[in-house]
Amino acid sequence: MAFIELPTADLTASTFKSKANKWVETPGLVDLQVNGFAGVDFNSPGLTSDSLQLSLEAMLATGVTACLPTIITGSETH
Repeated sequence: MAFIELPTADLTASTFKSKANKWVETPGLVDLQVNGFAGVDFNSPGLTSDSLQLSLEAMLATGVTACLPTIITGSETH
């Protein structure tokens, strides 16, 4: 198990700019299945803790304050 340290933030709420260019504050979002984000594939054999950190920080910037990173355990051929 690995723990990633995120920048200090109030993780009880998420603040982001809407398409209308107005600031919106909502409860933090929880994503229950994330295979990757911000160009980082959690299934990649070359995944590093730095790239995972980058991905999680990018999710935090979009309002996701908690997530369950997942990997695909089945084969690529069906």
